[in-house]
Amino acid sequence: MSNLINTPIKIQHTSKQEVLCTYVQSNTTEIKNRINQLQPKKITNPNLEVPLTLRKEVTQEINPKYLNNRKDKEETINLKRPTYHIPYVEKLPNPDNQLHRIKQKIEHTPIVFQQLLDKTVIKAKSKNHQIKNKHKRRNKKKKRIILTKYWNNKAPLLSLGKNAEILKKSLRKGKTKTKIILPETVKKKILADFKNHHLLNPNYWSQIVEHWLSLSAKSRQKSIDALLRPITINNSDPRKKLHGQYGVLAARDISPYSVIAPYSGVYCIGSDILKEKAFYGTNVGRYAVDCSIDNMQIDLCAYGHGNITLCINANTTYSKDEPVLNDNACFALIIYQGWPYIFVISISEIQKNAEVLIDYGQYYWKGR
Repeated sequence: MSNLINTPIKIQHTSKQEVLCTYVQSNTTEIKNRINQLQPKKITNPNLEVPLTLRKEVTQEINPKYLNNRKDKEETINLKRPTYHIPYVEKLPNPDNQLHRIKQKIEHTPIVFQQLLDKTVIKAKSKNHQIKNKHKRRNKKKKRIILTKYWNNKAPLLSLGKNAEILKKSLRKGKTKTKIILPETVKKKILADFKNHHLLNPNYWSQIVEHWLSLSAKSRQKSIDALLRPITINNSDPRKKLHGQYGVLAARDISPYSVIAPYSGVYCIGSDILKEKAFYGTNVGRYAVDCSIDNMQIDLCAYGHGNITLCINANTTYSKDEPVLNDNACFALIIYQGWPYIFVISISEIQKNAEVLIDYGQYYWKGR
């Protein structure tokens, strides 16, 4: 017997090419199996194929806002010819009418363009809102200024134009005496009834001016509203020219020869009054009181700046058809520290709910 340990064994050596071929063949089979697994399976169930007629119902349930919940229309929808045109909003002549058309086009547009159409609707709304705001701004400029806007009695007691501000500095230099200028008829009545009345005392008026200058807007409003309240003139009033206009009534009983309220406004000199007329209109001259000093023309324009005292009516217009009523108040010009102030004072007893009337004079009506 031969010894197995000592017998030599013949080993067959395989070449490199053969090894590579076997490796490639094994890999190709695995790749083919994986490809077959990844291929999509064909739908065998016909129920899963959704027809075009049911697509609209599905989209309505998911996104009803894009289709405006229009389920009452036909169930069919035409997707063969979609409208890809998006209108240019700025060129639309009537944005309100075009908004309805844009919303109708949303039903016949694919889902891709629905968001773009929503943006155009928002642009059209904003454009229409801007146009309306422009018209409102133009109409505000054309509106007439109503006097009731200035009945808050918060108007400052002293406000100056550019020219009046320069004049105030020059007038106050070296002038400390207080002067009182009243209508002559009122002055004669006071002297006939009283020898030394407080309305003719300069120290009294200096305290009155300082008192009104020191008041705040709220306290000034309370003091004026306690004495005066506004009304509108009825058509039954014999003064036909004042029908529909404003007047002033006494809120309580006012004793004779007492200070009612200051006549506030803007002091105008030279070109100041022209600027006021350019801004507020020709009514500025009707509500301006003359408070000239030393041949210097100074006008106190209350229109647009004054309180309720600018609505005090005249007792007569000095015309034949209009009635003549008794005046119960007047304007008093007080020059304090070289500057003029206008106050409304009572010349007779004014009962509660009685109209406050002032005699404007014949020159006032001739100037009109």
